[in-house]
Amino acid sequence: MKRKYQIVIAKAVVLFILILTALSLNGCKKTNTTEAADKKSLVFGFVPGPYEELFRKAIQPALEKKGYTVKIVVFNDSYTPYKALNTKEIDGMLTGHTRAMLFEAKHTNSDIYPLISVPTAPMGLYTKKLKAKNLDELKKQLKKGDVLTLCDDPTNLPRSLVFLEQTGLIKLRKDVDKSSYTEKDIVENPYGLVIKALNSAQLPRSLQDVSVAAIWGSIAIDFHIFPTALALETLEQENINTIAIRKADLNSQWVKDVVSIVKSEEFRNIIENPNNQYKLFQRPDWYRKQWQNH
Repeated sequence: MKRKYQIVIAKAVVLFILILTALSLNGCKKTNTTEAADKKSLVFGFVPGPYEELFRKAIQPALEKKGYTVKIVVFNDSYTPYKALNTKEIDGMLTGHTRAMLFEAKHTNSDIYPLISVPTAPMGLYTKKLKAKNLDELKKQLKKGDVLTLCDDPTNLPRSLVFLEQTGLIKLRKDVDKSSYTEKDIVENPYGLVIKALNSAQLPRSLQDVSVAAIWGSIAIDFHIFPTALALETLEQENINTIAIRKADLNSQWVKDVVSIVKSEEFRNIIENPNNQYKLFQRPDWYRKQWQNH
């Protein structure tokens, strides 16, 4: 009888501990959810350039009106923000396109999530050595052996090659995934160009020595050559710059507020204001569909 009584007591103790543990976990869950919902201090990361300015003009003031405190951190390279986002040093970033973010997430096992795309400066063709003012004039002046430089990173090299095919300067293999194109996939080079891949930051400087370069829009803006582009790429949607967050924050109120701001008429008015620099920026599909009658 005593043994049976001891077993009953032991079971009751175990049950009591389990109940306390469940209540404690539930309380933690509610606290975390509340913290996420009530988060009012945000940190966003950028590299120097037009998207930091776009955020400051078109997004940050609206967030502050909603009661958020917003801090901006500027990084010297385009890779550090991904690490900072993943380690929770920043809450969001606007430094690159969806394809780059998915590539980074895949290869680093990170929690990066592309939230919403924004108007983006397209890649362009630029020259200083030639006197061409447009693509047709460029083609007439090119000669065999002329050097063309483009970006060497694993997401923007394929993008650059696709752009060159858009312009008619090269043709690429069709039996290869276009997101993995390299120079080896060029099957036609009718102008006899020597194509060299460089670090993106070196491309504007290469214009002193080469005939033509394919340069990111944001870098061209930083070097004040964006309006001189001989041709601009037609951006695929995955190459349009995107606000990124951690996927774990997707249902947070601040994230919903960011999306509502980017989709607001106030945001559109800033983008379409002719006094701002966004005239040549390509609009995302969602943006064009939403404002097609305006």
